[in-house]
This record gives sequence, C-alpha cells and structure tokens, in this order.
Amino acid sequence: ITAGAGGDPAFRVWDIATQKRVGTLNGHTGPIASVSLARDQIRAVSASFDQTIRIWNLESREVLTTLSGHSAEVHSVQITPDGRFAVSGSSDTTVKIWDLDAGTCVGTLEGHQGTVYSVAVSPDGAWIASTGFQDETVRLWDWKSGTCLQVIEHKDNPSTASVAFSPDGTRLVVSTFNGPI
Repeated sequence: ITAGAGGDPAFRVWDIATQKRVGTLNGHTGPIASVSLARDQIRAVSASFDQTIRIWNLESREVLTTLSGHSAEVHSVQITPDGRFAVSGSSDTTVKIWDLDAGTCVGTLEGHQGTVYSVAVSPDGAWIASTGFQDETVRLWDWKSGTCLQVIEHKDNPSTASVAFSPDGTRLVVSTFNGPI
C-alpha cells in the first residue's frame, strides 16, 4: 500500500510480485497522512487531514466505515496485532482507540500538549507509544486501562517525530526532527 502525497486524498494498492497498481481507493476529502494494513490483508485503515479515519475492504475497494471523533488533522494510525482495534494520533493532542468492528471510539488518551504525529502499537498489543512534536515527549500507554506508564522527555533536543516498536517488543525507536515544520 502506498499513500498519496501532496494533497492527494486517495491511496493506492500495489501488488509487490507484479509491481503493478491493483487499485486506487478514494473517499477522503483531505490528504492522507498514514495507512495501516490488518494481518488478514483484507482490511486497511487510513488517517487523513479531513479529521477522519476510514476502514477499507481492499478486495472490494470500498469504504466500510468512516470514523469521526478527532477535532483536527489525523496524522497517524495503526491497527492492533489482533486486527480488532486501531489507534490514531491527531493535531487535537489526543490518541484515540477505535473498535473496528463496531466503528466506534472506545477510548481517548490525553496528556500531550501539542500535535501527536506518530503512534505505534507493541507487537503483543498491550502498549501504545505516541510522539508529541511540540511538547518534545514520547508517551508509553497501557491503552486498555488508559494509563500513561511513562513520559520520555526530549527537552532541548530535536523534537520527536516518529515512533516504532522492535518486532520482539523489547525496544522503542524514536526519530527526531530539528528544523521548522
């Protein structure tokens, strides 16, 4: 899957074996910032500057549900390893948890003081990591209880931009950005 850039509200699905595009999915009204694919490779989610997340069926190329609840651009979205939930980060300073089957928000994590640019879900699905660019923090959450387990401050250093867990869940990798955005 590749996401459109430069104001493109569509994303494209590519077959790696044939190196050909097999579909373009349209539906968002703003640029797509992030996409995530479920392990079943049938469902995908996309996050957009139109303040929504869309759940897609990649086989039929149709929108299954539009998730609304963020009050600003959505920058990042990840599907949990079990494929049941998605986690999103937004300019509204929140991280939201979505039940993909019900199409509802089941939790909101608050604590960042600015845009949440990146979210990641641990391989066991127990933790969420989120980056706050303006507040220069990475937060580690137990998403089921809604508890912030740790705040990693990055004050007076390049701001945190992106976050990922290692495949075995023992490491958290954070990229930084030092410049105007």
